[in-house]
Amino acid sequence: SRRRRRARRSASATRRRAWFASVDFLSPAFTQSPCVRLRRHQMTSSVRAARSVIAIIPSRFGSTRLPGKPLLPIGPHGTPMIEHVVRATLAASVVSRVLVATDHEAIAAAAERAGAEAIMTDGAIATGTDRVAAALHIAGASADVVVNVQGDEPLIPPGSIDLVAQILLNDSSA
Repeated sequence: SRRRRRARRSASATRRRAWFASVDFLSPAFTQSPCVRLRRHQMTSSVRAARSVIAIIPSRFGSTRLPGKPLLPIGPHGTPMIEHVVRATLAASVVSRVLVATDHEAIAAAAERAGAEAIMTDGAIATGTDRVAAALHIAGASADVVVNVQGDEPLIPPGSIDLVAQILLNDSSA
């Protein structure tokens, strides 16, 4: 109950901040736990409408261990991995905009086919977080929360993205 009171207080705060979060640490088992299901149930449409959440998927072609990984076909239809990630991210209910930050035209094309906005970033950018920040700047976007969704997680549950975004929307200390 103390946590709920704190969440209500922080949700009513007037300060706008952009927070970065990575959802790669949330397993499906975690997102199905009773407390997470309760937390997901507590999301309201007024919070979703009033606050903006952008999900950015960093995806680069030049992986050291497996070059071209985002374009590798997955599943019976041979859909590129990045398309699976984009579709899962678009299925998240609190996300208002999905961007794919990439350094390769083929990844950009696959992302746009799946319904995301592709943002071309410099291939020399070293980390995914730096790529997310660059894409946010290039797109000229602003949001209350920016969620960094890992581009190599084709099975990410949309509820995991919702959960991270909702925690950040409700708790200014997160």
